[in-house]
Amino acid sequence: MTNNIHWFIGLPCSGKTTLAFKLYEKLKEKDERIIILDGDILRKGLNSDLNFSEQDRTENIRRIIELCKILFNQEYTIIVSVITPLNIQREMIKKEFKNSVKLIYLECNIEDCIERDVKGMYKKAMQGSIKNFTGIDGSFESPNLVDLKINTSKQSILECVEILTNRFV
Repeated sequence: MTNNIHWFIGLPCSGKTTLAFKLYEKLKEKDERIIILDGDILRKGLNSDLNFSEQDRTENIRRIIELCKILFNQEYTIIVSVITPLNIQREMIKKEFKNSVKLIYLECNIEDCIERDVKGMYKKAMQGSIKNFTGIDGSFESPNLVDLKINTSKQSILECVEILTNRFV
């Protein structure tokens, strides 16, 4: 099996992590060399020194790209779940990995994201406790460069998994 990078992008609580793990389960049946890089986990460790300014968000993506290069060269299939809010960041990813990366945009309306938010991050952002929160006072540009778009507001998890499976497994 050829290794690829499946990079999930979207607003917080759009379903990136959930669907990344579902894709992992499906791909794991065919390929043992798979790893998930989740933005929340990377922010607690590798990127814990970064904040949410545009400059630091780009540095976050740059570091994840470097980690992906190491794993990709070791023939891992990589699943990345990171907001990746700006088109310039997505262009960096595509430039580095070309056709080996599949950008998967999880479109989701803000109301559904807020409803799904079990950590209460949107509420804190709307109260001003969290600055530069994507979707509230931090920008998220509509992607102009994706390989697959799934609307998680309109499709169930099972429907989303079926779309991913049909496309990538």
